[in-house]
Amino acid sequence: KFKSVLANTKITMPENHILYSNVTGRPYTSVKEIRELLPLQMIKPVMWHSIVNNIHFNEGCFKFIECGATQTQSKIVKTILRNEDG
Repeated sequence: KFKSVLANTKITMPENHILYSNVTGRPYTSVKEIRELLPLQMIKPVMWHSIVNNIHFNEGCFKFIECGATQTQSKIVKTILRNEDG
């Protein structure tokens, strides 16, 4: 059902932002790829480690901002980057 709703939904690539896939851990490259991978987010594990590394090392992002009551994601990011940076 989700795929059929998605097929009838207008999707465009962001112009000034990079949109990462939770399934691959890499940026989406096309609308077709978004349509193919988005339904898999419901059944596949999130590639959080790959996403954080790609954003940090490939995009040069050094500041991650978490919105919410806890700092769970912030702690995970710090752990990932600490392990990668040595």
